Amino acid sequence: VEEVQLHTLFDFYLDGRFVETLEVGPERLRLALNYGFERCLRFRVTP
Repeated sequence: VEEVQLHTLFDFYLDGRFVETLEVGPERLRLALNYGFERCLRFRVTP
């Protein structure tokens, strides 16, 4: 089974203010979610 390399663009907000957009791969995404960063990351999947 071929693994799809999904990359996600994250809009990083701090205290409700936009900071920057980061490109995050699957491994980093899981790591970030494990540490609770979903509270400040709004993500959109790139085509």
